[in-house]
Amino acid sequence: ACGPMGDDYNAGWCGGLVDTPNCSHIVRVDSSLCDSTWARLTSASYADTLIDDCKFYFFAQYECTVRKGDPRLTSYWDNGACGPMGDDYNAGWCGGLVDTPNCSHIVRVDSSLCDSTWARLTSVSDA
Repeated sequence: ACGPMGDDYNAGWCGGLVDTPNCSHIVRVDSSLCDSTWARLTSASYADTLIDDCKFYFFAQYECTVRKGDPRLTSYWDNGACGPMGDDYNAGWCGGLVDTPNCSHIVRVDSSLCDSTWARLTSVSDA
């Protein structure tokens, strides 16, 4: 147990103590860690890593998301699979993988995201 936060700290974010870790792109955290209650994966090493004389079988670093709100209520078409919620997350909300997005102003979502089961579009960025 040589890691700075104790043995196997937050290993569940990467699938637990498994031979092939797969880190979540975004995780829910306590508001004492992040005001937004969400953190996103910024880097991960899945090979044996030595840090300060401590051997890690995998090491993942997360940072707080800047905006408040639930990142599961985003839609994007990313270049590759680099988006915070995985490849082309909810792209269908904006017409799919198209050059000119046409986003729905209201979309139906799971009740675990919104009690009403509806989410309203608040902004679009094509940058």
